[in-house]
Amino acid sequence: MFTKFSLLDWVACLLFSLFTLGLLIFYIERPVYNHDLSGYLGVVLSYEESDPKVVHSEVFDRLKKTVPPHRFERLVGAASDSAPAVRILGQDAEAFRQSLTFYEVRIAYTGLIFLLSKFGVEPIFASHAISAVSVFGSLWVFVFMFKGAAPFPYLFFLPLIALGIGLHELAQLSSPDALGLLWLVVGLSLFSSPPLRGFDPFSNPCPDSNGLRSLCRYCESLSFVFEGL
Repeated sequence: MFTKFSLLDWVACLLFSLFTLGLLIFYIERPVYNHDLSGYLGVVLSYEESDPKVVHSEVFDRLKKTVPPHRFERLVGAASDSAPAVRILGQDAEAFRQSLTFYEVRIAYTGLIFLLSKFGVEPIFASHAISAVSVFGSLWVFVFMFKGAAPFPYLFFLPLIALGIGLHELAQLSSPDALGLLWLVVGLSLFSSPPLRGFDPFSNPCPDSNGLRSLCRYCESLSFVFEGL
């Protein structure tokens, strides 16, 4: 595959590598610390601790040590414009435990955070680093998924367009959304008979109906998997 690359292709790869690596570092160092962070962190800690009071205390102690003060106030509901529900979760261990039901179903995401924590990675850092790495990987998969549809250097505009419509925002969140996106694009790129891989829109603008039906069935099956991400 790579032996067919021209000098322009290699230059485009180098520039895009530097671009995406810069984005990866930028977003890893600038997390948003969204409200879901406390929920996912609570699930990860509850894998080894069953006492809801201990989990609640540990979650907010870790957040206080890691998150900037102005963001911590919003996470615990101490800000003047915080919603009452957020304030309750920050004060009531039992209410917080009950809220974890929503986050527990994201098994792949919370399981990966837990696994990384076993290798010494701080769970709060892992929660948003996973998102940044997933977006980084998705950008590269986007390029190779459409390889053959246009001259290779032009394909690097696809990720730029994706960033322009808000994909970069996923990279800063403690959320399974970016991981789900990576799972989707990798699955599509490896699909046995995809209409995208090697598809030339200029000579054959419409994929065959069998390919479309297969792709739809594949996406439908993935929708069930995403419920667990």
